[in-house]
Amino acid sequence: MVANISGSGLGLNLVSASTLGGGVAGNATLGNSGEKAYVNTATGNLVLQDRDDLLAGQGFDIATVRTYNSQGTLDAANG
Repeated sequence: MVANISGSGLGLNLVSASTLGGGVAGNATLGNSGEKAYVNTATGNLVLQDRDDLLAGQGFDIATVRTYNSQGTLDAANG
């Protein structure tokens, strides 16, 4: 399923999902993989997120997250 969010921000920072109360319609998780999909209804932007690695410890855990942004302008070897 896809989570519908709204706002003028690019990505997930300045949209309804990041405000108090988390204005998200729908469930962002796709299947059993844990990948999350968000569609911004105001801009048509698609954001996909997936956790690649998790290093669990006694204190803080460290996770690496991969994000695809359909309206992102980063053009590099890793982007």
